[in-house]
Amino acid sequence: MDPFKQHLTRQYNPAPLSGMDLTVCLHIGAERLTFHTDGAQLTWCDTQPDWTIMIHSTVSAQALFDGGVSPIDLFMQGQLRSTGYIVATFRVLQAFMPAGR
Repeated sequence: MDPFKQHLTRQYNPAPLSGMDLTVCLHIGAERLTFHTDGAQLTWCDTQPDWTIMIHSTVSAQALFDGGVSPIDLFMQGQLRSTGYIVATFRVLQAFMPAGR
């Protein structure tokens, strides 16, 4: 498994996704990681996503998922975009961030 996927899998906290059933593509730099969640389980897959979250670079993504920067800051700097609702996007990203961020 890709090291970035392993990192995200270890950090996965389903609480922010309670009640959601969706497939999302994380487009990080040149890499695309697609997952499905039913609000509890995380499954990496290759299916068509409901929407895509684009993070400008792996450096920005690593800072986000390590808790060094907030998704709002990345969004305001133009380093985070989404084809879905931005509030739901923040909920999805929160599921992979350290507790308390």
